[in-house]
Amino acid sequence: MSRSRPLTVVQITDPHLGAPSEGMYGVTIDTGATLARVLADIRARCPQADLMLATGDLAERPVPATYAQLRKALSGLPMPVHCLPGNHDEPQVMEEALADAPGIDCARVITREDWVVVMLDSTIPGHAGGALDADELEFLEETLSRHPARNALICLHHPVVAVGSRWMDRMKLADAGALFQITDRHTQVRGLLFGHIHQDFEAVRKGVRLIGTPSTCLQFLPESDDFALDALPPAWRHLTLHPDGRIDTQVIYVDEPSRAMHSVSR
Repeated sequence: MSRSRPLTVVQITDPHLGAPSEGMYGVTIDTGATLARVLADIRARCPQADLMLATGDLAERPVPATYAQLRKALSGLPMPVHCLPGNHDEPQVMEEALADAPGIDCARVITREDWVVVMLDSTIPGHAGGALDADELEFLEETLSRHPARNALICLHHPVVAVGSRWMDRMKLADAGALFQITDRHTQVRGLLFGHIHQDFEAVRKGVRLIGTPSTCLQFLPESDDFALDALPPAWRHLTLHPDGRIDTQVIYVDEPSRAMHSVSR
């Protein structure tokens, strides 16, 4: 296996394309325009990234026209884009819309250099919260067992732990213990990457990074008991995945480059 170089990864999450003209969450916002600004920033800052991970709630209205808009927005990027669904998405509609899109897919397993990236579906039809059913857990177990020598990054939409906002924590991944039983057995797991929370979050559990990322549209106020919006602008995440399993990461807020967070390596 090559250990020649680290991987450069960008994450976008929760663009909520197709939001109604009157906006969402009580705010008038053009989510197509905010996504376009984020993608332009990624092109300018990180044109040589190895891959992009789009971690759910790609649509607010999960209809074919919205996913056609997503496909158009992501087309022509200088890196392949791998998508997974969030609670606002319709996974089958999304997969069908992206099925033949050049450079865009809903791949479940991505192997590059010394890493395997595993994309999970944590959605429950008709519910805002998340869970991993028996089939999904079996898929994760089998995938990690097939790649024992590769560092593993596991991606899903829902947060795997409480993030400190009471209203949001009601929607975290149900029975995360079943997921952690698997990650505890497979010591090559280096990180769990998710969206849904519309805010920056980092923690460490048994040496595994737990990383949540702000939205490409609007953000939620951290540590709030009830729903509240933050004033921070659209954002995306930059990750460097090192051959030895370390992860360097930072959040980039597109309208305020000076607010980019310091890179943290663990």
